[in-house]
Amino acid sequence: MSRVKILDVRDELRAGRHPLPQILAAATELRTSERLRVIAIFEPIPLIHLLRGKGLGCESRHVGPEHWEIDFGRDLPTEGPIPKEGTMAPCCSASGMINVDARGLEPPEPIVQILSAYETLAPGGSIHALTDRRPMHLLDALAERGASADSRELPSGGWETIIQKGCGG
Repeated sequence: MSRVKILDVRDELRAGRHPLPQILAAATELRTSERLRVIAIFEPIPLIHLLRGKGLGCESRHVGPEHWEIDFGRDLPTEGPIPKEGTMAPCCSASGMINVDARGLEPPEPIVQILSAYETLAPGGSIHALTDRRPMHLLDALAERGASADSRELPSGGWETIIQKGCGG
């Protein structure tokens, strides 16, 4: 039996905040024998795709109104169908995850590529960006656009930034 870490993000989602950085941090810390249970108000399809890409399978359960439990773990299936419509919160129904690998590029090219990707996002969409340097100017530019963003230094070097476009556009 796997040990389960529980992360309830329903209040954050209802308040309009985006818990993706804390979910990714918790998922990164998972050991082989552990699972992460995310409790959300909708089934987060882009998150499922993202974590499957990182080798974590999932099981989803619709428990009740605005109550989904999604278990992630290395012992769960990483393949198979994921529902594509009708399960996400209305503002996020058109959302997706865009990956931007801007490592190896000289400034200002990383910020240009990431902001270009941001402009294509639907409300509620996300960007997973990788850069060689701490993206200080990027974070300022995103704040001006009303985006939420969180960066962290990677143990292997470089920076990972998760960007979420607000539901207001």
